[in-house]
Amino acid sequence: MKVYLSPSNQVHNVGADGITEADRMRALAARVKDLLESAGVTVLMSKQDMTPAQVAGDSNAQKPDLHVCLHSNAGEANGSGTETWCYARTNTTSTTLGRNLQARVVQALGLPDRGIKDVDTPGHHWTEVVDTKAPAALVESFFHDNKADVARFTERREWVAVAVALAILETLQSSEAWRWQGVFDLWRAGLIDSFHDPRALVSWGELGSVLSRQHRS
Repeated sequence: MKVYLSPSNQVHNVGADGITEADRMRALAARVKDLLESAGVTVLMSKQDMTPAQVAGDSNAQKPDLHVCLHSNAGEANGSGTETWCYARTNTTSTTLGRNLQARVVQALGLPDRGIKDVDTPGHHWTEVVDTKAPAALVESFFHDNKADVARFTERREWVAVAVALAILETLQSSEAWRWQGVFDLWRAGLIDSFHDPRALVSWGELGSVLSRQHRS
């Protein structure tokens, strides 16, 4: 399994706390990379000086199973929440990836669910989703020009990384997904407040899996 991560390179988008979108998303991508690699996934990452077209070309050359873009949003009066761009109406792997990312990041942040958006919408031709050969999605986790959104992301960044990794593992149909879901569900239930590696401490994943089944029943 091979995944290409593409964090935003928008250095001129400065958040409400003075941190750029590029710096914030590259730090998030680095943590997602660590988590995925610990689950046995090979992770490739774009370089910060690449244009979107160059990123798409690099991804296509390396032939990943999925292409995931990590961004934050801005420019909307009182804008808040999470949205994900993919091929939303086609029921492809891009659709599944987009739905999984949206659901998990919303669960991690608890910000308004702005839904999944279709890259076929006029004026929203996201190069890294449309021009990549691998199924792709772009998640806008929160609004970096909204102080409350920034504070929430800063507080829960570790769990956003876990959420993104879990969504990817689910889309890949990895046998590791249930372990990660277990730990994520334990945190959401308030039973743990820090991340526990599901592979090093299998009992956390097993306990969380039981909790998840009970919650759904």
